[in-house]
Amino acid sequence: MKFSSQKLFKYIVVIPFVIATFYFVLIAESKYASNTKLIVQSGGNSDNLQGAIPLLSLGNLDSNYKDALLLEEYIKSESILKILDEEFNLKKRYGKFKIDPLSRIWILNHENFLNYYQKQVKIQVDETSNVFSISFLDPSPKFSQNVLKRIVLLSEEFINRISKQIAKEQQQFAESELEEVQSRLTSIKDSIKEFQDRHNIVSPERDIQSTSAILSSLEAQLVKEQIALKQARAYLSDKSFEVKSKLAIINELRQKIEFEKSQLADEDGNSEELINDVYLEYQTLLMEAEFLKDLYKTSLAHVESIKKQSIQQIKFLVQIQSPTLPEAVHSPKRLYYTIVTLLILSLVYGIVRLTLDTIQEHKN
Repeated sequence: MKFSSQKLFKYIVVIPFVIATFYFVLIAESKYASNTKLIVQSGGNSDNLQGAIPLLSLGNLDSNYKDALLLEEYIKSESILKILDEEFNLKKRYGKFKIDPLSRIWILNHENFLNYYQKQVKIQVDETSNVFSISFLDPSPKFSQNVLKRIVLLSEEFINRISKQIAKEQQQFAESELEEVQSRLTSIKDSIKEFQDRHNIVSPERDIQSTSAILSSLEAQLVKEQIALKQARAYLSDKSFEVKSKLAIINELRQKIEFEKSQLADEDGNSEELINDVYLEYQTLLMEAEFLKDLYKTSLAHVESIKKQSIQQIKFLVQIQSPTLPEAVHSPKRLYYTIVTLLILSLVYGIVRLTLDTIQEHKN
């Protein structure tokens, strides 16, 4: 079978090219792009930007670049689309009948609506400067500008809300830690008071020293009276008034000594073990109280530091370029697409023609 080169060229190149040219020139809907340039900054000065806490955690990327990525996700999200649809009625606009079959949503469901909207929003983030470029496409230049203005305002609200929320959460966490330390400090103070009431002492060290001094004095008096009693018995009988008086004093001193010793003794009468236990328990409580005092001071300083840092770390958008009112058509690039279509069709024709010629040679 012999193929006509003219017919082949006509069906592969001429007719498709005429259809494509007719579509690009007469049917394809012109779209205008309103453009804006933004950058995410922190509340502090430029020296503090490197220390700012990012709204999104992504490894070692620059803080503001991470925030720009987060903002990109928000602009293309269902949340912002819902707001824009309520204000600009985008779903009806995208679904209405148009001559250009490619510029409308044929099946107007949720997924198609979101996908179509995302195609109208063009976003680029410069990793070096962190400049955030946004474009919005629409057949109406003014409509494109208005929608983009609203996107910028919603983005500003989003960045402010998220950064304030993060700062608030950090402050609440620091304050909760402070409250916990304060509660522990109050508890240990109550434990010290309960310990003092239970042992009927204010300071074990001072009370032990005081009791020991009293015991030493009483024991010294006891020894003195015992010596005096021995001397009196050398020339007096036990029935004499002086000897009976000395015995009464000695018994009284012994009772006082036993009483003072009982204040330092446990149930088994071990005074030395009780003194050690009381002293160690009291010292443990004092050390824990001192530690919690220092921890409370540190936590209080941390809360104040968080308050100062939160002011510097609040994020906001800076508009380098306000949304423009486009004059030139952004897409489609009619001449470009027409030339590319011709080149592709010519290439296809060449491949088909070469294939057919090869088959014909083998047959002959």
